[in-house]
Amino acid sequence: MRTQSYFIGLFITLLLLFGCQRETKKVENLLTFAKVYGYVKYFHPSDEASQIDWNKFSIYGASQIDKCKTKKDVIKTLNSLFKPIAPSIQFATSDMSFDVKLNDIIPDNTEKYKLTYWQHIGVSIGMDRKNQPYESRRINREDKMGENQLFDYSPEFGESITKEIGLGIYCLIPIVLYCNKESTFPKENENKLVELKERLSGVNAENPEDLFLRLGNIVNVYNVFQNFYPYFDVVKVDWEKELQAAIIKSYSDKTKLDHLITLEQFTAPLKDGHISVTNSSIKNFFVPPMSWEWIENKLVITEVLDDNYPIKAGDIVSQINHQESADFFENVFSRISAGTEGWLNHKANNSSLQGEKGSKIVLTVNGKNIEL
Repeated sequence: MRTQSYFIGLFITLLLLFGCQRETKKVENLLTFAKVYGYVKYFHPSDEASQIDWNKFSIYGASQIDKCKTKKDVIKTLNSLFKPIAPSIQFATSDMSFDVKLNDIIPDNTEKYKLTYWQHIGVSIGMDRKNQPYESRRINREDKMGENQLFDYSPEFGESITKEIGLGIYCLIPIVLYCNKESTFPKENENKLVELKERLSGVNAENPEDLFLRLGNIVNVYNVFQNFYPYFDVVKVDWEKELQAAIIKSYSDKTKLDHLITLEQFTAPLKDGHISVTNSSIKNFFVPPMSWEWIENKLVITEVLDDNYPIKAGDIVSQINHQESADFFENVFSRISAGTEGWLNHKANNSSLQGEKGSKIVLTVNGKNIEL
């Protein structure tokens, strides 16, 4: 019996270890996909890449990369995802393995071609462009063959993004292409692009309870800040580590509120008071008629606007929903992006009271539980 118990225990240990390794691999693969996604979306100027729905592509791509078990699977899947929209992209297991042949992306007669590349002042791809000063533009494409530059600097033909995107996986992505009035060069097989678009048309981009929509949102949020956030030299944050944590949490999230909290906690370390995350279907902006703030390490009620409430200004709240007030606020702080401690406290004092209309909050005051 002792021998039997030993082997059963060993089997369970190995099973748990295998499961942990498998989940770790899934996270690594999502990290790899996220990096390529941003490089192609924002810096590869092909016509094909500009014709797809990038939100749906992030969801579909996450669902496909999630299936991968080996490095070979990952490279095969990346090729199937990105080749239809970035024909000149390459993936390899070494940065020395790339078959760099510029002739493959140079048309026979270049006299009828110009160069195209992205220029960004901030970013406007996929953004609500109303009342914002930012702009992204593909030079020589948006008015077909006019110069239309946003600024003087332009990359040279042959420049590319060559990066390690995962453990032992590298990518090469040209950032300058030739173009004429009809298309960018090289041009991918039209059937592959049509097939990809058909697959994307069937993607549901409106259900936060779907795992791959959650992962797609994480990929999008990561890349907006990774490529355009101007304060990484000021805010000491390991953004890739935060991405990893957000992916892990997305696998365990179940509801749209879970997902909202994950996105808030993902962006909070950036410490930027302009950042907020909302879901229009979650109306959690109702508050009881009162206010509070921390005074000398105690949570003190500072104002009560309803005479019928069984609390008064000056009362000290020791617990919120049967949780120590300090612990409750730690969770609130973790969801707020703020540049200063004062702004963090101000936002926390407000958001800690918020909930959906008619929902309850239980305060412990003077040893008594009071439901508001």
